[in-house]
Amino acid sequence: MKISVCELPNLLSANSNEWWSFVSRLESAKPSFLVMNEMPFGPWLAANAQYDDAKARESFESHDFSGLPLQSMTVLSSRPVPAKSGRLCNEAFVMSESGYKAVHQKHYFPEEPGFFEQSWFDTEKIGFDVAHVGDVGFGFLLCTELMFLEWARHYGRSGASVIVVPRATRTASIAHWKAAASIAAVTSGCYVASSNRRGPLSESASFGGSGFIFGPDGRLLAETSAATPLVTVDIDLEFVQQCKLKYPCYVDQTAGQQAAMLA
Repeated sequence: MKISVCELPNLLSANSNEWWSFVSRLESAKPSFLVMNEMPFGPWLAANAQYDDAKARESFESHDFSGLPLQSMTVLSSRPVPAKSGRLCNEAFVMSESGYKAVHQKHYFPEEPGFFEQSWFDTEKIGFDVAHVGDVGFGFLLCTELMFLEWARHYGRSGASVIVVPRATRTASIAHWKAAASIAAVTSGCYVASSNRRGPLSESASFGGSGFIFGPDGRLLAETSAATPLVTVDIDLEFVQQCKLKYPCYVDQTAGQQAAMLA
């Protein structure tokens, strides 16, 4: 089984030449699983500090994955969906031959220039559950959630083989995200597969691209670039199980959990 990650341009449209060029690359790679970046279509909503209902609705409508020519693979990504609060939820999903399945909502939201996510998003479904596609278990950590490494370990112990990290992150912080992904892989015994936006965010910052895949031993296996916006690796489920039996995955965390409850 092969999994692909990518870096897709900011302001991507499903009718653009860049999109159809990307689809052509997919047809050549023929992955079983495709990880797309966080809410990949249209403008990045959280660049604006003020919530805008019309822009939220436009973004929701632009993320209709059902009409895209991706039926030959399982797609893992996120999209904005309406929340009962009147704002949005950032919903991670798996789209396969069985249809669309919502599996997770983003829990952790930054609030700073370029990323005013608290102003745009809520969480209505609590939990970090594993989604199974055939023999492969997937756990989602949407962008900032990767920095909360306890959930990577949770996914590894809950039966995940791959942790999926759709991102929208700056060029200046790429080294931090790669470091977090490597540690998440080591502590979970899972592959970590992440895709990101590429292109201008503001006059002084940009989305950094750099989709990457780390093996369950923490090694970087593949990384995208502007010249190579799609990379693919094979998933070895036996290697996942071997890594989960090794340090630090096997270490009993009961005492630490008890201490946390008493704190």
